[in-house]
Amino acid sequence: MDINRELLTGNINLTLDVYGTPEECDHPVRFKVTLTPERIAQIHQMAAIVKEHKSIDGLNLWSVKAWDYTGDWLNGTWETDDGELALDETESERMECDAIVVSDDDCHWEAYVNNCDIQCETEYVSISDLEATSAGCACDNTPNPQHCPNHGEVRYTTEGGERDERLRTTD
Repeated sequence: MDINRELLTGNINLTLDVYGTPEECDHPVRFKVTLTPERIAQIHQMAAIVKEHKSIDGLNLWSVKAWDYTGDWLNGTWETDDGELALDETESERMECDAIVVSDDDCHWEAYVNNCDIQCETEYVSISDLEATSAGCACDNTPNPQHCPNHGEVRYTTEGGERDERLRTTD
C-alpha cells in the first residue's frame, strides 16, 4: 500500500495491491485512486452508518457498498532483469461493477474484469490510515504520521508530485 498526500489540495493518492479470483487468471495488479477531502468525508459518513446500524435488532450490518468508478485498475508486468513490477499506467483495465466497500473501520474497492467472471478486490485500507495522513496519527496522536510505528510511511507531495520539504508542516 502506498499512501501519498498532496499538501496544497488535501487529496490522498492511494496505490493498492489487487487480488483476483480465481488467482491463476490475468487480472489487474494495482489500483490507483485519488481521494479528495470531500470523498474522504463521504467514506467517514458511510463508516458512521455501519457503526450506527451494526447491531440494530440483530441486523449485524458489517459494510456499505456504493458504486465508484473513480479509480484505475492497472495491469503490470514483472521485469525479468531486476524482478520489479512495471505498471502500465497508459491504459487501465476495463472493469465493470466498480464499487467501494466501507465497514466501520476500513474500506476497499472491488470490481469485475469486463466481460468475464474474474472478481478483483484491493487490499483493505484502514480509515485511521486516511485520518493519519491528514492531521497526525489517530492511533496515538503522533503529530507527524511518518513516525507512527503502527502505520507505513506517508509521503507528502505538492500538486506536481515532487516532494517538497519546504511545504511540510511539523505542527
